[in-house]
Amino acid sequence: MQVSTWKKAMFNRIPEKYHDHLRSPRVRYSFYGFLGFILILVLILWPESTGVKTRALSWAVAAEGPITIDLIESGEIEAVSQHIVSAPRSWSANLQIIKLIPEGQMVKKGDVLGQFDVSSLQNQIDLEKDRLITLNADLDKLLSQQKLTMSNLERSLQLARYSNEQAKLRLEMQKFESEAKQEESRLQLAQSEIELNKINKQLDSQKIIHRSQVIKNEMGIRQIRNRIVSLEERIKWFTLISPAEGMVVYKEVGRWNSRERLKEGYTARPGEELVAIPDMSRMQVKCFINEVDRLKIVPGLQAVIKLDAYPELEFNGSVRQVARLAQKVTFESELKGFLVYIDIEGDDPRMKPGISARVQIILNQYNKVTYIPVGAIFEQDGQSVVFRKGSTKPKPVEMGERNNAYAIIVDGLEPGVELSWFDPRESSSMLGLAEEKQRIEDIHVDLKESFSIFEDRGILYDYVAETSETSDDDTKMTKAKVDLNKLPPSIRARLQKEQNAGQTEKPKLEESGQDEKGKKGVFRVSPEMMKRPQNKKSDDK
Repeated sequence: MQVSTWKKAMFNRIPEKYHDHLRSPRVRYSFYGFLGFILILVLILWPESTGVKTRALSWAVAAEGPITIDLIESGEIEAVSQHIVSAPRSWSANLQIIKLIPEGQMVKKGDVLGQFDVSSLQNQIDLEKDRLITLNADLDKLLSQQKLTMSNLERSLQLARYSNEQAKLRLEMQKFESEAKQEESRLQLAQSEIELNKINKQLDSQKIIHRSQVIKNEMGIRQIRNRIVSLEERIKWFTLISPAEGMVVYKEVGRWNSRERLKEGYTARPGEELVAIPDMSRMQVKCFINEVDRLKIVPGLQAVIKLDAYPELEFNGSVRQVARLAQKVTFESELKGFLVYIDIEGDDPRMKPGISARVQIILNQYNKVTYIPVGAIFEQDGQSVVFRKGSTKPKPVEMGERNNAYAIIVDGLEPGVELSWFDPRESSSMLGLAEEKQRIEDIHVDLKESFSIFEDRGILYDYVAETSETSDDDTKMTKAKVDLNKLPPSIRARLQKEQNAGQTEKPKLEESGQDEKGKKGVFRVSPEMMKRPQNKKSDDK
């Protein structure tokens, strides 16, 4: 009743000419909308005026029960043992791959995996075979010629023997003739014997010559055949052969800054690993862990492995080996980590080398503890704190172990308490920020220690020293100051010599004249040469 009276009184104060306009629905709706806007604005600005921010309506809850402290990393499936097929160690051949068996195909021992470009070797084999044909033809021709020569010599030998027999008969028949005729017959007999011996020796020597010619020709043929066999063996070297039964897996090849999967057309380096034949009976996961988690991971820890391609598959495993030295995670990245190998229990045909996997390494397990989400924990002055529902005052808590999602609360909080996901007054920092600041501070301490070593050796760097501008650009260079008294004598003498040489006065340039004599420290030049430095200065300006 009072509200209607107040509205009526306010309405009567308005001039009558506006009454019909105010009664229209459009004006009333606009008025109510304006009031609603003012109300929403007040609700938004009210928390700001009190210094407390409201972010979300949901709350984190401290729970009690079992929790697993684990470390989750991404890894890659690979075989525990595998046979590596590498490129031949030949620095003179072109190691371009012209043929490759498809990756993932099952092969047996002795199967061909790939072929390098052996066109140059094949051309050499063809040339050697042509030479072999030529040498064989030359050998046949030589044997024919030798046969003809020996046939002629044997015919001459038969004629010489016949002449010798005739000379003997003639001498026998003329033993009753005169002494002169007998002497002539004896002379003819001697001549026939000489001719016979000559032909015999010629025949023997020709046999030796023929034999040496044949041996020489056969040696050339044998050498060519050996070269052909050697080239054919080299062609086998340039054929990738499977050393065992298994599945073909391509290796990553190339330089450190341009790694890629093996493919046809790739030119390999001598001895470079190209193909792997893994033993599928034993599989493992290879993953990298952060440097801060290195001391948490020890051999024997249990793990759960899930394949990214088949999320429904789950395998148990155990940590077998943890690397002692950190290494780059990738060739391009500067991020370092420790390599961890995890044996996988059981097998499955879908689990193949190269598949990405999610690894959950179980560090510890608790049956009944109080734990809260990590996102609800903050830090103030190095102390872990939480913000309870309905309060802006930080509550200190003692935090125990944690995983990626939850942290165990050892003291300071009871189960069932609702917590804020945000700091209402933004007076604290996120969890882990203090640790990161300490890490950066440690780096600064190490840098200071490194600079102190330079200071002890007398090598000082003056950051506020006068700078000098270069002539090429506007960059400025700061000179280092060196305390010569703290340096070794040999280095001190060399630096003093360089400083003295740099302080030597430069000669002055003057235009030469006819009656002028040379002055000490003055370098006289022609008028044309004198104009060049002046032109250079004007161009610079």
